[in-house]
Amino acid sequence: MTLKEATVGNGNECKTRRQFFRAAVVAAGAGVAAHLASPDRAAADDLDNLVLGAYNTASAETFLLANPPTSSAFTVFNSRAGGFGVRGTALGTDGVGIRGDANVNGGIGVVGAAASTGGHFYGAHAAIRLEPQAAAGAPTGASQIGEMLVDSEGALWLCVVTGTPGVWRQISPGGAGTRYLSAPQRAYDSRTGADGKLRAGFGDTANPRVIPITAAVADVPADAIGVVGNLALTEQDAGGFATVWPGGVWPGTANINFMAHVDLSNAFSVGLSSGAVSVAASAPTHVVIDIAGYVL
Repeated sequence: MTLKEATVGNGNECKTRRQFFRAAVVAAGAGVAAHLASPDRAAADDLDNLVLGAYNTASAETFLLANPPTSSAFTVFNSRAGGFGVRGTALGTDGVGIRGDANVNGGIGVVGAAASTGGHFYGAHAAIRLEPQAAAGAPTGASQIGEMLVDSEGALWLCVVTGTPGVWRQISPGGAGTRYLSAPQRAYDSRTGADGKLRAGFGDTANPRVIPITAAVADVPADAIGVVGNLALTEQDAGGFATVWPGGVWPGTANINFMAHVDLSNAFSVGLSSGAVSVAASAPTHVVIDIAGYVL
C-alpha cells in the first residue's frame, strides 16, 4: 500500500490521509473564524500580567506593596496635553475611587512639579465629589491645614490651622464673609461694669478700653476676623466723639459724634485683634456694644 492510498478509519468510516488533513485544516479555520466573530476578550485576566494598550479585567482587589527609594511607589506620567494619567469611565459608579484608611494622611497624595498644578479633576457633571461625613459641623480630632470635608448637612468646611482639634472654617452655605447671628448679642455695657464710663486715662484715645468680643459672645468663632454691630452712647458729660477699631494706636477716626446727655447709637463694622476691639471716647460717656454678626 502506498502513502497516497494509506487510510485511517474507525471501523465503518474510512478516509485517505490527504482527506483527513484537509478536514483538520477546515475545522481549525472554522475555530479561528468563530473566535474572530466573538466579542473582544480582555487582554489580561486575574493573575495575568497587566497589558498596556488593551482591556484588562479584575474581579478582586490588587495591592501594591512597595518601599520605593523615592517618594512614589507608583507613578503615572502623561505626556499628551489634555490627556489623563488615570481616567474613570461610565462603567462604574465612580471613575476612580480613593479612600484613606486609618492612620494615614490621605488616600492619595497629588504633587505637581515646578510651575504645574498638583491635581486636575474633570467631570462632565462635577469635577470632584466629597463623601459626606456622619456628623454635622467641623471634626474635633487632629486635622491639618488644607483638609476639606462636607458634613452631614451638606456644608463645606476647610481646615485653616493645623491642630487637635484644628481650626475649621465653614465655606458654604454662606461662604467666607459676613455671617449674621440668629439674634444680636450684647458684648459690653460700661453701665454694669466696675470700670464705669470711658474717661481720660481709661477709655480715651491714648488709653482705649479693650473689649474681648469672642470671649463675650459665644456665637462668634475664635477665627473670626471682624464683627458688625452697634455702638450706643448714653449719659455723656460733654460733647465729643467715640471710635471702635481693632486695636493698637487710635487711628484718628470716629464712628460717632455726640452731645451731652443725648442718647445716640450707630452701626459699625470693624476688624478683630486677637478676638477683641478697642473703644475710646473724647469725653466721659457710657458705651454699649451689641454684636449682630461676624466676618470670616
